[in-house]
Amino acid sequence: MQKLTIKNIGAIKLVEFEVNRINVFMGPQSSGKSTISKILCHCQWVEKTCFLNDKQLEYYQKQGVFYDSLVEYHKLEGYFHKNASIKYVGEAMT
Repeated sequence: MQKLTIKNIGAIKLVEFEVNRINVFMGPQSSGKSTISKILCHCQWVEKTCFLNDKQLEYYQKQGVFYDSLVEYHKLEGYFHKNASIKYVGEAMT
């Protein structure tokens, strides 16, 4: 069971959900739908990369690497507010 929790990022104050094979995000413009999708995509990509390569796991465990790669790739500069957090529980690792 995959699960994602996001707090204080962009327009998102708190969202927590189980990740299904198909997920639908609905809401008004600028409510955080794309931000959720970007974060979920990045979490799943990192999980797959680390599962396939132990050296990548060591790399992503270093302080700030996950954050830096997420912000740079998905252009999320300025989205992280005070006490922002992401918790992802994946199928291969948590």
